[in-house]
Amino acid sequence: MEIICIILGFLLIIIGFIGIIAPILPATAASFAAILLIHFSKVYEFHLLTLMILSALTILTFLVDYIMPVIGTKKFGGTKYGVIGSSIGIFISVFIVAPMGIFAIVGILFLAFIGAYFGELIGGRPNGEAIYAATGAMLGFLFSTFAKFVVCAIITVVFLLALACHFKIDFLCDKFLFL
Repeated sequence: MEIICIILGFLLIIIGFIGIIAPILPATAASFAAILLIHFSKVYEFHLLTLMILSALTILTFLVDYIMPVIGTKKFGGTKYGVIGSSIGIFISVFIVAPMGIFAIVGILFLAFIGAYFGELIGGRPNGEAIYAATGAMLGFLFSTFAKFVVCAIITVVFLLALACHFKIDFLCDKFLFL
């Protein structure tokens, strides 16, 4: 049973990393589910503080994922039309470019940019201002993608350290007593 939980944990970690570029998959939630799986299956029992920190980071990435494209658009002078356009572009990208694998991130960025751009044009903004606001939407999305990557990487390291402790790899386990 323990090996099955570890394998499922690795699969959840992989799904988490795929979810960074495929917005239809929950990136950090899948990775955090791997932590919960090995915790509740007693493969490794994490300290409560570790679980709280990782859950807070997971929730934070959900918020950042939805808020940063909006903030990016607004910081670059965008209007509600650009925000709505960017959101529509990202939503459409889930169905059009998500199956493209690693190239999906380029498609998502492109559609977020195009959505914000056309939203600004519909709102009556001149071409130059629309491009500037669309750039903000794209940068906001890039920031949220980077945040998801960092949190997934942190969760992966914690997962691997927990497995090292479980399998009694002492030179790793002794240095990380906070787990």
